[in-house]
Amino acid sequence: MIMELQNQLNEEEQAFIQAKLFKLLEKQTKKYTSGESSSLPMETGQALMDSILFTIGVGLQGKDYVGQIDLHLLFTGELEVMFTQGILCIEKLIDYGKVLWQKVCEALPVVENCSMKDTVKSIGTFWKNYNYRFFAQDIPCDIDYQLSIPISEEKQGILYVISYLERLATENHFFSYFHKDTMVPVLNRYCPDYRVLLINLYEPIVTNAIGCGLLNKKMDELCMTKEEQETICKLLEPLSKKEIEHRLYVAGEGVLEQIKCDTISDKELLKGYVKQLAQRIHGVRDEGGMVGIFL
Repeated sequence: MIMELQNQLNEEEQAFIQAKLFKLLEKQTKKYTSGESSSLPMETGQALMDSILFTIGVGLQGKDYVGQIDLHLLFTGELEVMFTQGILCIEKLIDYGKVLWQKVCEALPVVENCSMKDTVKSIGTFWKNYNYRFFAQDIPCDIDYQLSIPISEEKQGILYVISYLERLATENHFFSYFHKDTMVPVLNRYCPDYRVLLINLYEPIVTNAIGCGLLNKKMDELCMTKEEQETICKLLEPLSKKEIEHRLYVAGEGVLEQIKCDTISDKELLKGYVKQLAQRIHGVRDEGGMVGIFL
């Protein structure tokens, strides 16, 4: 974030900002070494600088729940003030993240997956191990459970963890509207070892739910018969990728309304997932593989 904004400055202003950054790095180095040294291994020095840039960037993004740093401070070179305020923003983000993590823990789906449970448990150690004052860009925990739509790797530190938890909470919120006996048959067809393997649980459930929406079928039976699979193939086969995406989203919206799971985050996740699903369908339909998508 700060590097992008720095590109808006002329050469003289950029040199001024760089000097301020290195001065701030020098102060952070002394704090990190408890005043015993002003030099560090190159890797550690780079990590401290990355943390400074990340911390200032967090404040510049101005999330509603963390406050916002005055952008004017960047152009006047008051980076130490911005850094201090960025730390305060991160602390508020941590408080928000802890609450979000607790809610995720309390709402794990009735269909279990070891990877999800282990990931959520590991995120619980993040709050204790996160050294945000010196290495705010780090993610000191193991996040292995795959989401239906991966979080951008450009996100770092607390921003990545919060984005991950928000997405996971939305996926698991969808599960709460279905009985376990309705979901298990779909998951068994998708992957008999779904409890232990590194797979995403949302993908097969929402795909079949969308299939039910295409067929105007009730949600009490998510699995498809062979005839229902063929009907869906016939519905989508003549459509362009854009038309498929629209048809899937309309069907998905109907599903969310039917099960009363239609928050903004639910709809945004559905919209993103439908794009991926439409791409898959468009890619396999000419090879007769569409039947394997709706299980």
